[in-house]
Amino acid sequence: MKRWMKFPKLALLLGVSLALVISGVVLAITIAVDGDREAAWSGSGGQTPGHLAVLDPNESGITDNRDIEDVYWTNDSTNFYLMLETYSTPSLSSFPTATDIYFCIDTDNNTGTGGSYANCANMTGIDRFIHVGGVSSVNVYDGSFSLLGAGTLGYNQSASTPVVEVSVANNLLGLDSSHCTQVMPMNIFFDNGTTDPDDNTPDSGTVNIGCGFPTAVTLSSVEASSSFAAPVALVALGLVGALGAVVLSRRRKA
Repeated sequence: MKRWMKFPKLALLLGVSLALVISGVVLAITIAVDGDREAAWSGSGGQTPGHLAVLDPNESGITDNRDIEDVYWTNDSTNFYLMLETYSTPSLSSFPTATDIYFCIDTDNNTGTGGSYANCANMTGIDRFIHVGGVSSVNVYDGSFSLLGAGTLGYNQSASTPVVEVSVANNLLGLDSSHCTQVMPMNIFFDNGTTDPDDNTPDSGTVNIGCGFPTAVTLSSVEASSSFAAPVALVALGLVGALGAVVLSRRRKA
């Protein structure tokens, strides 16, 4: 015991390394809600976000800057994030030709609860509406259109890669560590605020998004979906082995 106590720092590092291997915690990606499409949306830095790729092809009757092309989503332990791309630089406007975007979400995957909205392709079972009002606001409503709270809008037409980004607190969606729904049907309504036809993604029905656990993903879970899990484990195991060798060597010399 006395020999071991001569190396308290090594003992501490060894313990941390063992904890890393045992828990295998991988840090979440970081989304900056600034209206600029960062690499994290392509999975750089951790969890790969969900992606609805070109579900709604370019429609000639809708201007490209208000025609939905792609939708991404992800979350951390605090917030849920959505990112929307259009076929050209997205255009939001305020009164009197205000644009509105509605993310209509069935958070409990139960059409028997929640409300309905004709503009979201007649979707039923809507538990939460995330409403982007023009260029300035994001609000979350329940299925009865009662206001629950505000979110954050990222919108910048001068950005390197302009997109519409939205962040809302998980608890406003009824999501927490014990309730994180893996299947949440959604329809998106982009009210152009002009005489152009409006846009829906998808044009009819819903698509499924899901809530994940990117701040505490175990290596066993990540290995199925991410190539960086194994290197993390190998580095940790290598560190444990190296520290163990140093400790044994110094114990022999003592």
